[in-house]
Amino acid sequence: MKIKILFFGILTDAVETDAMEMENIYSIWELKQKLFAQFPKLATHNFQISVNKKIEKGDFLFQHKDEIALLPPFAGG
Repeated sequence: MKIKILFFGILTDAVETDAMEMENIYSIWELKQKLFAQFPKLATHNFQISVNKKIEKGDFLFQHKDEIALLPPFAGG
């Protein structure tokens, strides 16, 4: 199973890219564990995770070719 991960804002500095693909990741929990191990700076940031443009909370299970986005806090006005 393959998923696409998009990074925004300050999170791109932590991972040094704005997008990547990963395989054999099946849940938000697994994704965080893998990313935090590979990019320790990422663990110091607050962010939300969206799956196919919908914010998900808890341990969401991914489907093949899901688009995951890590979104830092933002403010509007």
